[in-house]
Amino acid sequence: MKRPLTYILVALFLAVTGLAESLHRIKEDVLGAYSKADYTEMTSMFAIHDTKAVKQMVDQGKVIGIRKGSEVYLESIDLIARIAEVRPKGSTIAVWISSDFVD
Repeated sequence: MKRPLTYILVALFLAVTGLAESLHRIKEDVLGAYSKADYTEMTSMFAIHDTKAVKQMVDQGKVIGIRKGSEVYLESIDLIARIAEVRPKGSTIAVWISSDFVD
């Protein structure tokens, strides 16, 4: 019983790891956060329409904008939370965004 589950987990890991090696495009302008915690905080602020708080996060350097069409590498993905860690092409720093914005 454990063996089939192990094979499935290994296959899933390899599939997600394979995604990290390929270049993707951003579908629409999106805000990205430098940490998962900041991403969660940012989305919480959006949910209550507190755009001043989100602007403050931008001013503090916790959140950045990524333009539609930007090329990014998929570093990791949280399938349950539907968020992805992407690294813009030419950058050494990754950010967290909604996985819905990754082509």
